[in-house]
Amino acid sequence: MPAKTNTRVFSINDFLSWYDKGELDLSPKYQRKSYLWNMSTKSYFIDTLLRGMPIPPVYIRSITDVAARKTTREVIDGQQRLSTIFAFINDEFALSESIRDFGGKKYSDLDEEEQSDFLEKELAVEMVLTNNESEIADIFVRINSSNYALNAQELRNAKYQNEFKILCNTLAEQYRAFFLEKEIITKEECDRMQDAQLISQMLFILIEGDQKKMTEEDLDDLYKNFENNPKPLSFLQEKEEWLNLVMDKMLTIQNYNTMIKVAGQLTYSAQNFVYLFYLCYISISKKEKQFDNKRFDDFMQKNSNAVILLEQSSKKAIKIDIAEAVNSVKVLPYYTNLFIKIGSSSKIMDKILKLSPNKLKTFNNLDDLLNELLK
Repeated sequence: MPAKTNTRVFSINDFLSWYDKGELDLSPKYQRKSYLWNMSTKSYFIDTLLRGMPIPPVYIRSITDVAARKTTREVIDGQQRLSTIFAFINDEFALSESIRDFGGKKYSDLDEEEQSDFLEKELAVEMVLTNNESEIADIFVRINSSNYALNAQELRNAKYQNEFKILCNTLAEQYRAFFLEKEIITKEECDRMQDAQLISQMLFILIEGDQKKMTEEDLDDLYKNFENNPKPLSFLQEKEEWLNLVMDKMLTIQNYNTMIKVAGQLTYSAQNFVYLFYLCYISISKKEKQFDNKRFDDFMQKNSNAVILLEQSSKKAIKIDIAEAVNSVKVLPYYTNLFIKIGSSSKIMDKILKLSPNKLKTFNNLDDLLNELLK
């Protein structure tokens, strides 16, 4: 019979009480000798708790000594999290300076209300109901085995624990609602850290000054560089300031929906958004930090004449070169009808740009798009 679990909720204060009384075993025999979290990882975890964000459940088995009338709780999974919590409460480390609102603070530096809120925070606990040691060991192995392949950004998030990663995740949280509202990425993609990927790409542009060479390997190298050669906090603060400056402009662009389509692709997409971010960035004077509207308009005009990509929901893209299409009268009579009906390539472009992202996703092929344009 497989081991059963019972979901419970306990406060941090409950765990602290058990720990002080010697009723919490953080190192049972089946626990692996895992690496110790570094200071960046500890800071990031405590910051997650302070902000009320979710963390994985702790797995515990209770063992009761009837004669001694004492219950000991073995931690099957969650040793590092609980050890970090206890160390923070005991003022054994201060949070990283880059942590917003709480940077540089120890537990004792929090005000009384913040300390109380921290102790009262509830942690999800899975109580494992078995005394079978082999079942416990099996549960531990299964919990610590990935059940799906991590994408590139998730791997970076797991591998690197530095100030650059913290900034990326903080800014991703800040702009997540905007990304979702503009349909740049989906909620499911946010859950897989594609918002942090977007921010990483934007910061790459601000640091490297270009976006032409920005592969996954380039982003890996950027994270690795911050891990091995930490930059002064002022460096990241400057890049954060620039990112917010560019985003402020993007948020105020009139007719934003059309702009993001013209910037390089027909539909909304993360790649399209990053390119638009790049165009906005290079349109801002680096000295006065003023936006040059004419320069930006020139960039947009040049890109509006480029090949348009119609990105399908299946992630397959159909290349449509409007100029070539309307000039292929002899080869493709279908386009002749399109040209005669609508009048000019610029008017064809205008009609395409008026189509909503949701409407575009309903097209299965090029003919579906053309039929819609001929209506």
